[in-house]
Formats: sequence, structure tokens, C-alpha cells
Amino acid sequence: MNPLTLSVIMPIYNKASELPKGLELILNQSFQPKEIIIVDDGSTDNSFEIIESFAQKYPIIQAYKNEQNRGVNFTQNRCLELVTGDYLHGGSAEDHMFPRFYEKSMKLLGQYPQAGLCTSLCLRVDDHGNKLPTVPEPPYLSSSPHFIPPEEMLNAITKKELVFMLATTLLRVDILKKIGGFPSLKHYEDIFLSLLLALNYGVCFIPEPLGQFLLSSESGSKMYRTNPEAVMDISNQTKQLMTSNKFIKYFPPLLIQDFMTRQRYLSGTIALTNIGKAYEKSIEGLKIYTLQNLSISDRIFFSLTSFIAKTLNLTMRFYLFLRLRNITWRIFLRACYRIRNKIKK
Repeated sequence: MNPLTLSVIMPIYNKASELPKGLELILNQSFQPKEIIIVDDGSTDNSFEIIESFAQKYPIIQAYKNEQNRGVNFTQNRCLELVTGDYLHGGSAEDHMFPRFYEKSMKLLGQYPQAGLCTSLCLRVDDHGNKLPTVPEPPYLSSSPHFIPPEEMLNAITKKELVFMLATTLLRVDILKKIGGFPSLKHYEDIFLSLLLALNYGVCFIPEPLGQFLLSSESGSKMYRTNPEAVMDISNQTKQLMTSNKFIKYFPPLLIQDFMTRQRYLSGTIALTNIGKAYEKSIEGLKIYTLQNLSISDRIFFSLTSFIAKTLNLTMRFYLFLRLRNITWRIFLRACYRIRNKIKK
């Protein structure tokens, strides 16, 4: 049997400053992809000139350009049409891939070519370099690389909370083409595709960090981290696609129910975070512009009300947790890991 091949796709728009580093990370991988397909989505900076300069030096790079800006979904699917490999990685100019990411992922896929995807741990940082929880978070399903068959995936996702980051995930090309490519779901197409492939074809999982994702405050997905209404809007769109005639066979009802419950919980926690920030901002304004020079009694009063407000917010979070989450020993272990990591900082 011929060895499996890997294609890398990069839909690009105005990434001139990040492109050289992003391409070097791919080209310096210990396992080389069959092709790197880059489509520039009508950039207004010199992104395409940089792509062409790399393509002249490295034959595996294929450079294309949309005549006008068509959006991420169109550009991703144009990339997919050109792919000839067995698996693909959606490369990003901002993300940092560790040198053996492709090698380790393709080695495991070689043992289990029936897998819909191969995923590993993904480190995350914000704009200021602060470390965020990994995806997925511990405890992990296994301490060594292994294959999770499709019949075990529903339990792994709904009970053990296995989630995926496309930054450290390789996707099976023939299935992507079979279902019509990347769905038009703005920033939730990664959730949709990873769930579909995992549930129906199984997952190769590597419990080791093989990349790092930048959670930028300037990214287009910011609204889905700060706006509870936007979260529920895109969640309902995703549910509609899951339950459509085309895709209903891929998604069990229990999975859809679990997905929407988690999204409601996410929306609620975002709303409570926004409430807390709004309260703090209002109180600061009250101190500065209304009372100006705070007396001792003012300070005592605001300390007391701040404590009450934080306690109330925490109580509401706890209620949402009890109301919408499955309480398992994994959740308590995850909390312990988070506390330990905060102490280390």
C-alpha cells in the first residue's frame, strides 16, 4: 500500500508580515507535505508577492490568487478543489507548529488510515503571551498515541469532553470532498467538520502538544468569545446544518443536544463575564467622576459591594454549571489542573 500523503492549504488575506515565518514553519517540518496550496484572497498588501517568491524557491508551493476578495469559505474550498493528498492541514500564518507535528500525525494515520482525522494537544496564548488552557484539557483519554474508533466517539465527546483545534489537526480529504467541502459557518466550520469526521470515521489522538494557537483579540472570531447573542446565533445555524437532510445521518440526536447545551452554557458564562466587566467599569466611573475624593466610609462601602457583586456572579456561574453541565470526576480533575497551573504562574 502506498504511504499516505499530506497537503497543506493556506487561504490568505493581508498576511504579509506573518507569511514568511508561517511558511518557514511548514517547510522546516521533519515530514514534508506533498504540496502547499496557497490562495490569496485579493490581498491589498504584498502578500501575493511574498507567496510567489517562496513558490519560485520551493516547487511544492502552488500560488493562486482570487481576482477580488471572496471570503474565507470560498477560498478554503478553492484550495480543497486543488488538493491531491490523502489528508490536509489548514495552515495559518499566525499559528506555530512544532517541528515534528506532521511526522507524528502522519505516522499514526499510517497505522489507522480509516481515521477521519488526527489531532493532538494544542497550546494557546493570547496577544500578550499569556498561556491559556490547552485544547483539549487534561485528563486525557490516554497517555500514549492511539486510535479512537467511531463507536466510542459519542461517549468521548459528550462524556469525556474531547474537543479539537484545527491548528493541530489533519483532516481526511476524500470525506471532505464527499460532503461538499467546508461549510459556510463563519468560525464554526471547524467544530462542524471535526465532529462529523470524528463521529463517523474515528480519531487518531496524540496526547502531546504539537502546536500553538494565537487567540488574538483582533481575530474575526472575537465576537464568539465576547457576545452571547452571537454565540447562540452561530450555534443555531450549526444545529440547522447538522439536522438538514444532507447531514442528519452524520450527527446523532444526543450529540446535537449535547452541543447546544454546551453552547448555552458558553453563552451564559460570556454574559456573566460581560456583567462583571460592566459593573467594574461603572463603579470606577462612579468613584472618579461622581464622588471624586473617596472617604474611608466610601472605600469600605465599595469594597463591600464589590465583594457582594463578585459573590453573586460566582453563584450564578455555579448555578449555570449545575444546570447545564454533566458533573463527572473529569471536571473536578480539570479544575485541579487549572488551579495547579495558576499556582505555577
